[in-house]
Amino acid sequence: MLSKKNRITRAEFESILSKGKRYHSPIFTLYVVQSKNAVDKKFAFSVSKKVARGAVQRNKLRRQGYATLRTIVNSTQPGFLYLFIYKKTPKTPSYKEIKENITSLLGTSFVVV
Repeated sequence: MLSKKNRITRAEFESILSKGKRYHSPIFTLYVVQSKNAVDKKFAFSVSKKVARGAVQRNKLRRQGYATLRTIVNSTQPGFLYLFIYKKTPKTPSYKEIKENITSLLGTSFVVV
């Protein structure tokens, strides 16, 4: 899990969903919004019941996402809030697929934002 200072709060979710710029991959939709604080870089993962029926599966997907971010959080651009929302896929994505999608999405979000 990421440290508390690097996680998005529930209060910030609504503004990110309404104002965020969207990027898509086969597994995720990434919402990116500029933070009020230029030093912040916060992340969150959202997994609906449509994606994974059981809480154990949803938590596992979230943990895999946070584990990937832990390795690359220091190389991400500060001043942004990142919300990853899992898409419904025919099969559960592997850790390798999750990692590839996250790194490719974070690479594209730096160029356009």
